[in-house]
Amino acid sequence: NTVTGEAGGILAINGNPRITETTIESNLAADRGGGVVWTSMDGSNSLSIESSQVISNTSLGPGGGLASSGTPPSIKDSIFCENDPDQIDGEVTDLGGNDICVDVCPGDYDGDGLVRGNDLGFFFSYWGICEAPCPADYNGDGEVDGIDLGFFFSYWGPCP
Repeated sequence: NTVTGEAGGILAINGNPRITETTIESNLAADRGGGVVWTSMDGSNSLSIESSQVISNTSLGPGGGLASSGTPPSIKDSIFCENDPDQIDGEVTDLGGNDICVDVCPGDYDGDGLVRGNDLGFFFSYWGICEAPCPADYNGDGEVDGIDLGFFFSYWGPCP
């Protein structure tokens, strides 16, 4: 899925939604929450994610995998990996058994802790059709193009 706003995969607002034994993968949001957006205006509401995989989602804002605001969602026995720019934005309640991958520094192809000109040259070496795995294909569409260049420049400077 690709959206021009938030929540490429699932948008949940209030209520007590449950995501169980689900794979949320390869979604793109122009705002926050490539995979899931959770917003709770009422402290009695809670999102539950259990035995699920939230992988390879992308957002141009925070929360590549999950963007959460309000009451923290509960996460149990789930995997959050390869989401960009981060796995989770906002508070969560970790009920255990989770594999939340450590974020790396996208765009730092030479591993020096900075995204800069050296890395730009490496990025352009992938320009055009690119077979997976392709580190410069940030939106996962099989082609390194202007959209990916925009992602690359969003990482410019020191790695977090």
